[in-house]
Amino acid sequence: MARPPLQKPLTPLPPGGAPGRAPRWFVLLSNGLTRNLSLAVAIAVCGLGLTALLFLLLRQAEADRFTHRFHRRASERVGDLRRSLEHEVELLRAVAAVLDASEAASAPLFERVVERGLGEVSDFRSIAWLRRVRGLERAAFEAGTLSPGDAARALHELDGEGRPVAAARREEHYPVVYCVSREGDAAQGADLGLDYAAFPERREALERAARSGTLLAAGPLPAERDGAPSLWLFQPLYAGDDVPTDEAQREVRLEGFAAAVLPIAPMLQRALASDDLTGIRLFVWAGGDSRRAPQPVFTTSPEPPESLPTLAQLESDPQVYLHDWELCGLQWRAIAVPVATSRDRDGLRWSWLALLSGLFLTAAATNAAARVSGERRRLSHEVRQFWRLSAEMLAVADRHGVLRRCNPAWATLLGRGEEEVVGRSLADLVHPEDRPATLALIGKLQKGAGTLQFDARLRNGAGRWRWFQWSVAPDESSDAIHAVARDVTEQRQTLAELERRATIDPLTNVLTRRALFERLGLEIRRAKRYGSPLSLAVLDLDRFKEVNDQHGHGTGDELLRRLGTLLRKSLRETDLAGRIGGDEFVVVMPQTDLDDARRAAARVLRAFHDDPGIATAGGERLPVRASLGVATLGPDVKDAAALVALADEALYDAKGKGRGRVA
Repeated sequence: MARPPLQKPLTPLPPGGAPGRAPRWFVLLSNGLTRNLSLAVAIAVCGLGLTALLFLLLRQAEADRFTHRFHRRASERVGDLRRSLEHEVELLRAVAAVLDASEAASAPLFERVVERGLGEVSDFRSIAWLRRVRGLERAAFEAGTLSPGDAARALHELDGEGRPVAAARREEHYPVVYCVSREGDAAQGADLGLDYAAFPERREALERAARSGTLLAAGPLPAERDGAPSLWLFQPLYAGDDVPTDEAQREVRLEGFAAAVLPIAPMLQRALASDDLTGIRLFVWAGGDSRRAPQPVFTTSPEPPESLPTLAQLESDPQVYLHDWELCGLQWRAIAVPVATSRDRDGLRWSWLALLSGLFLTAAATNAAARVSGERRRLSHEVRQFWRLSAEMLAVADRHGVLRRCNPAWATLLGRGEEEVVGRSLADLVHPEDRPATLALIGKLQKGAGTLQFDARLRNGAGRWRWFQWSVAPDESSDAIHAVARDVTEQRQTLAELERRATIDPLTNVLTRRALFERLGLEIRRAKRYGSPLSLAVLDLDRFKEVNDQHGHGTGDELLRRLGTLLRKSLRETDLAGRIGGDEFVVVMPQTDLDDARRAAARVLRAFHDDPGIATAGGERLPVRASLGVATLGPDVKDAAALVALADEALYDAKGKGRGRVA
C-alpha cells in the first residue's frame, strides 16, 4: 500500500513567476534599466567612483602618517625595554667576572662580591652560587668535607606542593651553596642546599650554559614563592683564570654557576616608568615560540589576563609594531599596537570630510534616476529575496535534468553549495536505488507531463543520505525544469518509529498480536502454495497469576521481559515469536514438521530450565517456567486463527498433564 504524500501536491507555478526563471527576468530587468539610464545616473556613477577613490587615497595617506609616528614612538619604548634587560645581564656578567673558586669559598665573601657588583639599582630577586657536585661526591658534600670551609648541608628539592624533600640521586647536582636574596634571610636560608638539577627547565639551561661557556637563561618560569614570571640566568664559572675554549676542557674545569632570579614584569615596569605610554599598548613574549605562549610575560594593557587579545589578533592590526631579538639564548618578541582612541584623536578627518561631500553631491544627482527605476528595482529585489530566503531547496535544470542553478537553501539543508551541484544531473545526485524512478520522471516531463511529485534521497555534506520530497514541473517552453524539494527525513523516521511501535511489543521485544497474525497468514499462504511444512507453538507461563499476586506486577513484567529474551535466543532466524495475550506467546516455525517443532519446543523449555531466572525484591529467584502446545498446518486448517486454536488445545493438554512440558 503506497504511503500518502506528506504534503499536498504543489500547484503549477504561473509563467514567469517561478523561481529559477532567472534568465528571463534578468534579461527583462537589464533591458528596462538600459532604457532608463540617464545622464543623472551616469553622473552619479562617476561621482561615486571619484569620491571613493579620493577617500581611499586620503585615508591611506593619513594611516601611513599615523603608522610612521606610532612606529617611531613604539621603537623608542621597546628599545628602553631591551636596554633594561641587557643592563641586568651585564650586571650579572660583572659579578661573575670577579667570582672564582677561591673568592666564593665563604658566604661573607660571596655576599660582598654580589652587593658590590649590583648595588641598589638591580631588579634581581636573588643571586646564588651553585656548586657542581657529581653523584659520587654527594655524601662528602652533605657531610661538609668536599672542600675546605664547606658546611654540612643536605641536598633537597621541592615536591608537587612546594615542600622540601630529599633530592633524588642524579649523575650531577647543582645545589645552592651561598645565596643573597632581596626577600630576607628566611628566603635566603630556604634556598641553601636546593638542587637546581631537580628542575628540568633549569637543568637544561645549566647544561647548555656549561657546554657553550656563556651566560644563558631559562624561562620564563613561575617563581616558587609568588608564581610571578621570572628568568633564571646562569653564568658558568670555571677553575683557573680564563674560560676554556674547548668544550671538553669546559666540562673538566666547570666549578659551578652564578645563578640569578630576575622577575620580568617589575623590571620592565621600572624601565618604562619615565616613558610616555599614551596611546600605546605594549606586549612582550619571551622563551621560544611566542605563538605557543598563551599570555605575554609583560603588558601595559589594563585588561585582565583572560581578556587580553591573542597574538594573531595583535599581528593583524594594520599599525602593529613588531620587534624580535635574542638574549641569553632566549627569543624575545615585543609587539606594540595603538589604542583605539589614539587613532581617533590622530586625525583621519580629511578623508571623511571628502567622503561626506562626495556622497552629498552624488545623492543630488541620483535622486531623479532613483525615482524612475525604483519600482523596477523593488520587483527584482522581491524575486531575489524569494530565491535567497526560501526555506525549501529550489533549482532550475535543463530538459535533461542537468542542474543549472540552485538557491542557498541547498547549502543550509544539504551542506552542499551551488558550485558542488551545478552541472550535474539530478539522477546522478540521488541515491542509486532512487535513480531509475528519477530518470523515468524526467522522461515524463520531456513528453509534456505537468507537475509531478516523488521522494528521493540526496547525500549531504557529512556523507549521510537524507530523504527529500520533490515537486517538479517543466516551464512553458519545456526547455527547463523547475524543482522544489523539502527535507522529509524526520517525518519518514517518525512514521517508521510509529510502525515499529505498532509491530513490536515494547515489553518483550517480540511481535505484537496484529503483526504476528499478519505474518502467520503470509506463511500459511506460502506453505499451501509450495506444499512446505509449517508448525506453530503456543506458549503460556506456568502460575503467572501467582507471581503477580505474590510479588507484584513489576516482577511479572520483568519475568515476561526475560521470557522474550530467552525466546529470541532459542529460535532460528526464520522463526517468528509474538505475544498474543498477557502471558501467552506464539512461535511460528516455517519449513518445520510436527516432530521437528516438538523438538524445537523442547529446546525452548531446556533454555528456560537452564536460565537462573530473575531476582525478586525479597532476594529469591523466580525461574521462567512455561508449557507449550504444538500444532502443524494440515489440509483442514483454513486460516491463522484455526492453526492457533489447534496449538491452544495442545497447550491445555500439557497444562493438564502437570505443566512445564510440550504437548
